[in-house]
Amino acid sequence: SSKMIRREGGCLVIRPVIRSSLLSLILLSFPVLESVGEIPLKINHQGVVKVNGEPFSGTGEFRFALIDSESGDELWTNDGSSSASLGFPNLGVVIPVVSGLYSVNLGDASLTNMTVIPEEIFDGSNLLLRIWFSDQVNGVQRLFPDHVLSSAPYSFLSLRAMVAGQAEEATHATESDHADTAGDADTLDGYDSSDFLFQGTGDVDMLSSDFVVAVSESVQTGDVVSFLEGSSEIRSGYAPAGVGPIVWISIPDNSVQVELATLNENQFLVAYKDPVDGDFGKVLVATVAGDTISFGSPETFFPYAVRDVAIAKLSDTHLVVACRIGGDLRGIVRAGEMSESGIDFGRSVQLNVNPIGAIALTPISADRCIVAFPGIGTTTVATARVADVSGTSLSLGPEAFFHPEKISLVRLAALSTDRVLVAFQELLSGDGLAAIAEVVGNTLVFGPKTFYSQDPVFTVDCVPLGSNSFALAFAYGSAVRGDFRVIRVGHVVGDSIRYSEEFPYRTTATDYPIRIGPLSPNAVALAEDYPSSLMGSWTVGEIYGGRVERFLEGIFETNSSIRVKSLAVLSPNKFAVAYNDESTFPGPGIIRLVRPYDSSIIGIAREDGTAGETIAVTLFTKGAISDSHQGLKPGMHYYGHPDGSVTTSADGVRLGVSVSPAEILLDPR
Repeated sequence: SSKMIRREGGCLVIRPVIRSSLLSLILLSFPVLESVGEIPLKINHQGVVKVNGEPFSGTGEFRFALIDSESGDELWTNDGSSSASLGFPNLGVVIPVVSGLYSVNLGDASLTNMTVIPEEIFDGSNLLLRIWFSDQVNGVQRLFPDHVLSSAPYSFLSLRAMVAGQAEEATHATESDHADTAGDADTLDGYDSSDFLFQGTGDVDMLSSDFVVAVSESVQTGDVVSFLEGSSEIRSGYAPAGVGPIVWISIPDNSVQVELATLNENQFLVAYKDPVDGDFGKVLVATVAGDTISFGSPETFFPYAVRDVAIAKLSDTHLVVACRIGGDLRGIVRAGEMSESGIDFGRSVQLNVNPIGAIALTPISADRCIVAFPGIGTTTVATARVADVSGTSLSLGPEAFFHPEKISLVRLAALSTDRVLVAFQELLSGDGLAAIAEVVGNTLVFGPKTFYSQDPVFTVDCVPLGSNSFALAFAYGSAVRGDFRVIRVGHVVGDSIRYSEEFPYRTTATDYPIRIGPLSPNAVALAEDYPSSLMGSWTVGEIYGGRVERFLEGIFETNSSIRVKSLAVLSPNKFAVAYNDESTFPGPGIIRLVRPYDSSIIGIAREDGTAGETIAVTLFTKGAISDSHQGLKPGMHYYGHPDGSVTTSADGVRLGVSVSPAEILLDPR
């Protein structure tokens, strides 16, 4: 989990984020600038919410208010009502939460129960953001403490960090009254970089400390260093920690076409075709304990031959599963209700009277999901439908056609309860296209289609990053540009999409699937067959300023006869990968855990060191900056530099966001 580092007394204490008995919250809020020089009317708010000490996953209901910190007056609420009568605003905003992480644009009137933030409240007053949360089980509860929103945040953030690819300059509202480029972040908060420099070797306020370099490791001056897993010795960087053991699905002995869906930090759903038992469609619950996985008894959701299963979690007790029928390739979908005694399924509902291609599912609330599928054979139209669930009953809204030509693959990403990204590959041209679908009643209305690739696409997957952003992972082949596997970030502007530049992480492309999942609002995990060797590989892409800036990767399977099927994120540093071993038939389904990071970064090396040597490390705390800066500025992104300084200059190593004058919330690693 994320750590906060602070100095208490004369000691350095690394501790988890503060937890209350029931709920806890980590808050990050940034304005979404409408244009250069304008005070923003929307605030992008990101947070982590925990219930009973565990990261919450599911559909949360949030209520928000902006409070004058001096008078205590309520200046704005999300639904326009007063919190005086009930103790909170009348209506909540429904927001999907994944492993505790959520994101929303406060003041975005396109969201249900969200009103515009009046411009006049940004008059220089110091504001508090007050939040109430309901997991729809324990009722509405206020989250403590209130989050401080001073007038300062509206002057220092770079447009590039909010709307990638749209703006080249940052708004700068200090006495100098000029604009800095986004790449020159030294003075974005009104301070020069010299204000951040440490005060010199030996100054106790720097919180430098001595650490031993681990066996077989070496460290150079300026390296970011972290603890070796399970040790007090250090290593350079935050290299992969390795992975958990291979776990063969033992119930049943063989399974193919495996799909996963996260339930919580320690459990996920597994849907698959059982080739031993008549190709029946089955579902089971997998439970993670340390580096082991145990499996519950499988439940049959379709007692006939199936193909291309898909599964989605709606809530802690409800799921939706879909598949194509093996004989005529018609699609069916069913709702399931989970309890201690197993999973009960309702009746099958037919998606289409004609044969269809592989089905995509995404949940948008605790009782609703979106289903999309391509037409095949004589049917060319690509279709999406809203599915409403009550208990084990499921009903479908009318067909919504989003592309008149044949497509070979469709993927979905829920951005909110009423907005979904649809990404697909056109069959004849190979072009990669995407569109935003708005949920209106029980149907979908599609915005204009945009190209995420005009080179022939082999495979694609997508994942939400927030209510207005997402990440795409896809492979394409080009006679001019070559073959690449890339990650690309998209931003929703109205009903259309703007894309960041492509981040090519591999120079080989095949039609083997890529699967992607959200580790955090700033990181995505990918799993795929390594194209050159067909080994199983994982990749983590880290997103800064609205685009992918760097990545790390590793191998989770050296067997060259595998096919990756699915990925389920369990926490910011753990995900499960499902794949088939096709060296035998039928290829058994395998689940493997991946932990991409070994530990939280602790500081920057002040000198070179080899294995067994003791070196000085500048720790990431208030003491690492000069007194002239008057402490860290809450809400600011901080970066570490080879000279030991911690600044807002983005040319350093990203550490995290300050949550108080003395604390940095490190990026989850």
